[in-house]
Parts: sequence; structure tokens; C-alpha cells
Amino acid sequence: MKTVRLTALVLCGLIAVLAADIRFWYHAARRPRPYTTTIPRLEWTRAVDPLYLTFTPPLVAKDGTLYVASAGGIHALDASSAERWVYRASESDPLLSGSLSQDDSGNLYFATSRSIYSLSSLGLKRWQADCPQAALARSAGGHAFDADAIYTTCDTHLVALSRIDGHEIWRLPELQ
Repeated sequence: MKTVRLTALVLCGLIAVLAADIRFWYHAARRPRPYTTTIPRLEWTRAVDPLYLTFTPPLVAKDGTLYVASAGGIHALDASSAERWVYRASESDPLLSGSLSQDDSGNLYFATSRSIYSLSSLGLKRWQADCPQAALARSAGGHAFDADAIYTTCDTHLVALSRIDGHEIWRLPELQ
């Protein structure tokens, strides 16, 4: 009788140990990976315009081109960090902070201290509109334009410019 009780006690103990072991390994397998294995590996870095601070967040186009703007100009980089093209701004008319946008056709829009510019996706100037102290207006999606217009402030006026050629569509009276 004593051996039956002892055997039952050993068997219960063995089942408890095995159950705890199974539970431990089940939870261990489901644990999230440590952060060191989930941090992406740095592919490349590149300095653009070392004399200028970069003012705008980078923009990634549908084709994978990375656009980086600083006060000195706009750089188009491919996925391997090779420079596709550079559009240099005048030193007397630097790019303004946060002013880089792109439309669905791949055209770029940005503001300098005196003008609004549009570039093609190849870096060629499409048009320039005089607009002192410009600030591109943005929608909730981050776009600075509507179907056919770009909205911006020029001095103290709210202005709509044509996306096609940059001519002024309308201008509201001075903002207070």
C-alpha cells in the first residue's frame, strides 16, 4: 500500500513538473524577440550640403527616389544613395523650412524666401512664381495642393497658384 501511494505521489509530482516545463516553453516560444534583432540594419548614410542644415523632412517618391532639401537646394537620391540630380537654390534666396511637397505626377513644389518653385521629377524647373515670405498650406494628408491649385501665403495674402504654370488663380485680402 505504501508503494502504491509513493508511486502515485511520484507520478503526480512528475506530471506537475512536466506541466510546468511545457507551460514555460510555450510562453518562452511566444515571447517577443529582443529589440536587437528587430532594429533594421543601416544601409547607408550620406551628407548633403554640409554647409547648410537640412530643413525639410525627406520625401520618398513612388519610384523610390529620395528627395532631401536643405537651404542650399534639393537632392534626388536613389536607393543606393547615388545622386540622380541636384537643384541648387540661390544663396540670396534659400529654401524655407518644411516646404517640400510632391504631387501624384511626381512634380516637386517648394518655397524660398522670395518665390514658389515647381520642378519636374527629373529636376528641371517647370515654373517660378514671385511670392515673398511664402508658406505652402497643407491638407491633412500633407499635400500642398488641390486638383489644380497650390495654396500658399504670400506676405499677408492667401493665394491659389496653378499647378500647371504657377499663375495666380485668386488672392484673398490681407490676413490679419
